[in-house]
Amino acid sequence: MKKICLIGGSGVLGRHFVKQLSVKNELHVADIGLKHNMKSSKLFTYYLDLNNEKSIEEFFFKNKKKPFDILINNSANDYDTALLDLHTCIKMHNSKQKN
Repeated sequence: MKKICLIGGSGVLGRHFVKQLSVKNELHVADIGLKHNMKSSKLFTYYLDLNNEKSIEEFFFKNKKKPFDILINNSANDYDTALLDLHTCIKMHNSKQKN
């Protein structure tokens, strides 16, 4: 049995990962969409805001004694952030084209 950390487990793909990986592994799921921590024999859930560096450090520090065997980063931006990133990339591209 592997100890797996899945970051970004509340979306469509993440829920599929949870269903498959929790069968034979100890699965720790961290996501901003998980408001309540849950523990069962092989499934643990945590609220984790990836925009908060201190929160990330605390999450991994708690698991320092028995570290994860596998880390899956399945996190994603929300729609508004993705659009903002897209507009920023377009502006950068256009400014390079002018030079």
